[in-house]
Amino acid sequence: MADGEGITGTGFGLGLLLAMEVPNCYSAPLPSKFTIATFAGGGEEKLDHTKKWIRSGELEGTIQALLLGIGGTIVTKSPWPFLMVAGMVVWKLWSYENALSGGDDGLKIDMEKQV
Repeated sequence: MADGEGITGTGFGLGLLLAMEVPNCYSAPLPSKFTIATFAGGGEEKLDHTKKWIRSGELEGTIQALLLGIGGTIVTKSPWPFLMVAGMVVWKLWSYENALSGGDDGLKIDMEKQV
């Protein structure tokens, strides 16, 4: 088995490192899950606006993350970097979508009345 193929090889090790970078791809274009879940409520128009921008950030983060995985796979000639990055992408998208759907009601706080 070549060095990049096994779980002790460079492909596996680089895959782990790249997978841990995936959250950084999402943190620049997106707010935290807490912020999404807390402030996504407030009426259909506001929720639609929020979903539009969250989905745009998810797309941006996903493209960046998958490019990391592709680059790692090219360098190591191993599938591990791409597979690990793809797994982390799925987890991040699930967690953001979960926060967004949990925010349908938000905190039911009128943020405009807050000082």
